[in-house]
Amino acid sequence: MEVRDLCSLARSSEGVRIIRLLITGVCPIVAVGVMVWLQIMPNRKHSANTAPAAKPSESLDLFGDDVPFDLPEAPPVGMAAAADKPSAVKVGRTAKSVSRAEPATTPDDGEIGNDGPPSPPAFEPLPASFERDDPLTWEPAPPPPLSRSISARAMGVAAAPAYLEGLNPEQRRAVETLDGAVLVLAGAGTGKTRVLTTRIAHILATGRAYPSQVLSVTFTNKAAREMKHRIGALIGGAVEGMPWLGTFHSIGVKILRRHHELVGLKSGFTILDTDDQIRLLKQVIEAEGLDKDRWPARQLASLIDSWKNRGLTPEKVPAAESAAFAGGKGVKLYTAYQTRLKELNATDFGDLLLECIRLFQTHPDVLADYHRRFRFILVDEYQDTNVAQYLWLRLLAQAPSSPAAIADGAATSSPALTPPKNICCVGDDDQSIY
Repeated sequence: MEVRDLCSLARSSEGVRIIRLLITGVCPIVAVGVMVWLQIMPNRKHSANTAPAAKPSESLDLFGDDVPFDLPEAPPVGMAAAADKPSAVKVGRTAKSVSRAEPATTPDDGEIGNDGPPSPPAFEPLPASFERDDPLTWEPAPPPPLSRSISARAMGVAAAPAYLEGLNPEQRRAVETLDGAVLVLAGAGTGKTRVLTTRIAHILATGRAYPSQVLSVTFTNKAAREMKHRIGALIGGAVEGMPWLGTFHSIGVKILRRHHELVGLKSGFTILDTDDQIRLLKQVIEAEGLDKDRWPARQLASLIDSWKNRGLTPEKVPAAESAAFAGGKGVKLYTAYQTRLKELNATDFGDLLLECIRLFQTHPDVLADYHRRFRFILVDEYQDTNVAQYLWLRLLAQAPSSPAAIADGAATSSPALTPPKNICCVGDDDQSIY
């Protein structure tokens, strides 16, 4: 039996009598379900050949006045019909809307027309609680706010890296100012070395340079080891790829071993300590026919070391200073000493920087290669630099306007050099040893 036949039977006198018996008997819930089913099923669109509609009196008086109790209110017809016909629901963060097909028109007098009983009213707009209660529109709660100020979040400012935490505004400015020359002067215990190490970590963390493109120099091996340890604590293993982090002399050795033939040395040259240097100077003094007790070798070693610390080769030593030893033979003894060092394939500590300066002055192509190599230069305890170390740094930090400017201007106060590249010097002028 088809659905339309069941509807016709239910609207007949026999069907009404059966339903009344169900209501007054032990199955009122089943009766309510039948009532709802009878109101829903006629609204389904079947084929054009539908069964004849029941009489209005039988349909409208389905539950007569003789029902002994009040029936529970049936759910809205529109909500029940929602499961039978698909609806277009737009889900979003704004108001939702549900569109439905227009209901079938009925006669104005309320009677059932030829197309069946009256259709349910149009679907009402969804309540405001729909967005909160409907699982289809549920969205997770927004993430908790970041631990930044409202102004920083409004401007889209990213959170500071961990290695910048704990820096005061002046220290952070010195760390983040990467372009050009930066000089940091501060007293003892104010975090100067921390600024330098954090600056290196910032350069590497932001990708401004590779570890091999950073030149960082200090004065003692202990300070260099401490600096390397601090950088490693900030950024991890990247510090292991920094071959140019060390003292002035250790970096000078690396440069000379790369270009030893250009300064008259052979591969594997040795570095004389103080005792070997004095022993060699005694031989030079004796070869010159001087009394080694009257003109001590240690005094000559100190004089030569002071000349080298000022970046003076034998031909650049002032005549007045040469007269201060052995009746004006100081420069001659200095020249003989340098010759003996080349014969022995050796250098002293002063030559590690002096020979580098001479290398850069006489071979501009080598200097240009290091200009391209070092993108950032950093110096710790800058107040303790001597003239030779300053000239060494200036040649590496400034690109000359012409090759002739290197040789002519390296030992003068105003060389013809272009503006400095990215160099940062940290020091305390109150602790200067000069």
